Amino acid sequence: MPITDTNAKKKTYYLHQGTTKIGKPKYYFSMKCEGTLADSIPEGFEIYEAPDARVFLRRIPPKIIWDKEKQVVEDEMRKYSGVQDYKIDIRGNTIEVYTAIQERETFSEMFAAMRPAPSKAKIAELVTQFMRFSLRMKFVLEDEECRTFVAQCPGFFGWLDDWIDIEKPGKLSTLVEVLLVEYALTCLLQPTASADWGYRIARQYAERYNSRYPRGLIPESAPMVKDIADFWCQYHMGKPLQEWLGAS
Repeated sequence: MPITDTNAKKKTYYLHQGTTKIGKPKYYFSMKCEGTLADSIPEGFEIYEAPDARVFLRRIPPKIIWDKEKQVVEDEMRKYSGVQDYKIDIRGNTIEVYTAIQERETFSEMFAAMRPAPSKAKIAELVTQFMRFSLRMKFVLEDEECRTFVAQCPGFFGWLDDWIDIEKPGKLSTLVEVLLVEYALTCLLQPTASADWGYRIARQYAERYNSRYPRGLIPESAPMVKDIADFWCQYHMGKPLQEWLGAS
């Protein structure tokens, strides 16, 4: 039976087998189902789906990042992040966080405006097909014995093609909060987009997750929403929220 893999965009890839110029076996994935298809994965290799949904056959890499460390980032993203669409990838000693370039809601509204209007299922399919992701955060393992990481974000200037450390080395459970720091820096360094990034900061800070409620603002969000309102009252009116409410 041929080896196949269906990626995140619901496209099926087939594992092909061939030979190199010197007669050694070679393997590659393609969406074409014709040709010499492999019926087994060669020993020492595994199927790998990149964040852009391309499918590869690669050598099984050495396991430097523990499964539970990747799970920490997964859990913290769900708990604290307002980002709905993201992917987490492991590359060597680094945990990479990719977020969607486009908001799912924006994409959905765009496809819903098509005529004739597609069904909700078709809109969801189109959003999945066209969603693109960008690398936004890295957690680099600095000390394998102590299991401490460094959080990094991309350089904010076009001429700075590098990654910036945005927090001193620490445990993963405390580093995920630097996502807020990254967005705050972006808000300062890209003033033309500050409204959007400011909204993202507030959204990430206030949203919480609880299985009893839909994702977003829930009762546990109330103290954080009060903090946000208090901040803007101090900024615009020079007085705390409670003082402003008492005077109004």
